[in-house]
Amino acid sequence: MGIVICILRGFLPVFLGLLAVIAITQVIQNSRNLSHSNALLKGMVANAMTYDELRYQELEEQLHKRVLFYESEIAKKHTLDGMIVNRELLDGKVRDVCDSLLFSSIRYVSLKKLGYEKKAMNAWKSIKKSHKLGKWQRHPTCDHWTSRDMILGLMIALSQSPPNSDKTIEQFFAYVDVNDGYFDDGPIHVSFLTPGLAETLRRMSIFYDIEEQPPIIERGFSTFEFDTLFTKRGYTSHLLALHLWLELEVQSLYQEKGLWRGPRSVLWEVANVLSPFTIHNMYQQRKMWLAQQLFEVDHKNLFFKWLRLKLGGVYDKRVQVAMLEELLSMPQFPDDSLPQNCHRRADYLWQRDSIEYHPSQDCTRQYSGVDFLWMASLLLDGKPPRKIM
Repeated sequence: MGIVICILRGFLPVFLGLLAVIAITQVIQNSRNLSHSNALLKGMVANAMTYDELRYQELEEQLHKRVLFYESEIAKKHTLDGMIVNRELLDGKVRDVCDSLLFSSIRYVSLKKLGYEKKAMNAWKSIKKSHKLGKWQRHPTCDHWTSRDMILGLMIALSQSPPNSDKTIEQFFAYVDVNDGYFDDGPIHVSFLTPGLAETLRRMSIFYDIEEQPPIIERGFSTFEFDTLFTKRGYTSHLLALHLWLELEVQSLYQEKGLWRGPRSVLWEVANVLSPFTIHNMYQQRKMWLAQQLFEVDHKNLFFKWLRLKLGGVYDKRVQVAMLEELLSMPQFPDDSLPQNCHRRADYLWQRDSIEYHPSQDCTRQYSGVDFLWMASLLLDGKPPRKIM
């Protein structure tokens, strides 16, 4: 037995060394592949697209018109206590109440970025009704455990600096600290804070000058590099895409304070060693690679496409016009009503496998259309309408 242990001990450093060499080689190869991919994309854009300012203004006007129509219908038909729900068409029965915190937060961010400050503030005030002394509910009427996707939604909302964001984060930290890393009473796979969420919260707290952080927040680190390897089409890949978008928002907050460091990641430990061999710096390469992985999971997902083009440095005015036209022409977003299941099976396009973009035969359910608001806000780059309505 002792001989076996000695052999294993001798083999372990060799094995770990081989893994390190494989990992380093893969990082370098990824850099070359991403650079080649970006060059191809830029070439395609340059050869196939032109920019027309009048066409852009026309599309911008159409987009805001539909956003305002959707938001008006959402406020009238798809809110409960001011938060997002879906409904049955025949009897108006409320659906998906326990998903409300996430999609209400997405709606708030969309309205904020589109320049509708008053509407956004009303949406945030409604979201706050789910908050009680550091604990967040999915919706005031939902008794189910709060899950990590709901907390991600909350973080997305807090990235836009709503009133008293620092106090909200401090109260959340206090609750998590007292409850040993749990933000609700659910099991560990539902209501326990992951290292990845903790790391993003840690970085947000630095922006808001929150000095005291519970141990679970202080120990946070990015898990993107591992999570993305195993993601599949649908809900989990959408959550990763949202978290990647949130990283971009937090980084922009950092830059307002003159801070440039990216999230804590295993890559930073080898960044200085690898930088002479990679075409892009490690932070840029990491983001591009994550976006590429998501795009390859489902290339028909417009959110994933936007992330890939944006993070690859390919998203310019020509691409913006093309994507505006694509969004406005999608039959899944009718211009005279909110989406129904006879327009698409998916309740929220970007969180579903694109096979669910196809319609069902009967119109029995109506969806909130927040997915349209979200993409509209991304494609306009946070640019408000020429005339706020």
